[in-house]
Amino acid sequence: MFEARFGFDVAAVRADDLDKLLLEFVSTHKNLKVLDLGCGSGGQSFRLASAGALVTGVDIEDYSKNFSEYCLNNNLNKEQLSFIKGDIRELTKILNSQKFSIACVQRVIHYLTYCEAREFLCELQKYVTDGLYISVSGLDSAIGEDYQAREVNVKKRFARLNQINADNFYIHEPVCLYTKVEFENLLKDAGWPVKKIWQSAFGNIKVICTNS
Repeated sequence: MFEARFGFDVAAVRADDLDKLLLEFVSTHKNLKVLDLGCGSGGQSFRLASAGALVTGVDIEDYSKNFSEYCLNNNLNKEQLSFIKGDIRELTKILNSQKFSIACVQRVIHYLTYCEAREFLCELQKYVTDGLYISVSGLDSAIGEDYQAREVNVKKRFARLNQINADNFYIHEPVCLYTKVEFENLLKDAGWPVKKIWQSAFGNIKVICTNS
């Protein structure tokens, strides 16, 4: 089961503050093409499509049935809502020459090493024209408690959670957790100007970027 490895599918049950800001934006800019990377079972993708965006969801697990059923039940076509099974580290293979106005990358980039994350963010520039809504689990979040790589330089930081946290948060893969400053520096280094950045009450880092 996907959640047993890569965390609880939060977007399936609620929209967080970053999700709501993106929904507010697309509701006033109809027919924006939005790329939802690490979309899970489609919670935020479905909300975005219902708000008027043209959404492509991408996930390493196959949620095509969820997307097809939502389209059928809500009278949406494949231009309005579609799904691609794939690894975000292989954007060229996944997206070919497609272009999007906005990318949403929630709760996924910490599953990449720092070098993979930088390469991914640089590559993403080729496919996104306007902006990026992105979040990452922070060192100060609950999952960062007793994280064995806490004192390791961020460029080499990549480790599993302790067993209790791994079981509690359904995260059984290695992760790179960030401080707010580290994540902002990563984004800027990859060419994404940061418009707004904040740390949630849970210690997660949320960012809105514009495309250079």
